[in-house]
Amino acid sequence: MTYNSTCEIKKDFQIDSDDLEIIREGVNAIRIDTHPDKTNGEFPSEIIKEQYYKANNAIEYLDSIKNNQSLVIVEKMTDLMKVITDLIPINKQNSLEQNLDSKISFAISTFQSKMFLPKISLTVITAIVTFLFLFPAQIKDNPTLSHFINPTSLYFVSVWFCLLFYSGIFWMMAFNNEEKSKKKLMLLKVDSVQNQVFENFIARHLTDNKFIKDELTHFIYESSIENRLGELDSSEGLSSITTRFFGSEMITMEIAQNIAELIISRGEKNKVIEKLAINALSDIYEIKNYR
Repeated sequence: MTYNSTCEIKKDFQIDSDDLEIIREGVNAIRIDTHPDKTNGEFPSEIIKEQYYKANNAIEYLDSIKNNQSLVIVEKMTDLMKVITDLIPINKQNSLEQNLDSKISFAISTFQSKMFLPKISLTVITAIVTFLFLFPAQIKDNPTLSHFINPTSLYFVSVWFCLLFYSGIFWMMAFNNEEKSKKKLMLLKVDSVQNQVFENFIARHLTDNKFIKDELTHFIYESSIENRLGELDSSEGLSSITTRFFGSEMITMEIAQNIAELIISRGEKNKVIEKLAINALSDIYEIKNYR
């Protein structure tokens, strides 16, 4: 008799449990009791013989179920491991992008341009001159200052007007410069800009397709300083897009390192960068299959 379900086995062998192990133990006990070895290799009756083969077939069916379940579990575990393995680089990339976004947002929120002090100084001077123009009596009542400053003279009015004009222009220029710097810093998040940075690094520093992560980090940071200070000749400088990007005064070594890690992570994901198993303080990578 061939079995197609555990219900048939439970019914034939009068077993109440749904546990496969318990069912198998009960059936196996019957198979042992009816085994022909107990009667000199022969079945004492056809009924015992039938019980033995039924028990044997039932155990074969139960074992096949158990093996199939184990196979399903193994396959599910394999699929799960593959999903987890595929998610690791994605999660790493997302984490690095979020980290960079956080650092850029912090840099923007705490940014002060190089024109901050001149802007404040010019504003204070303009405010003082405006006060003297609006309240000339403060000077006239002072015997010392009244010899040098005449708030009602045409010259003083001209100076006051020029200060107002240039102060307004300076504030507008400073605001425009700060906004441009912030926009340039936001370009750090763009993949194409990061890719261009890496291509420049390869062209300028790579000789044997191997590089250290610290080298890429310092290249990003030092290039920003060189370009900001005007130390790069235009013929030797970075491409136009990275030149505009490196015009930002807000890039820090921490941001540069984050960009380097993002570039490397993307390269590993696309199988163009491979980490070498070399003991060193900083990770060493090799470029492969890169156009």
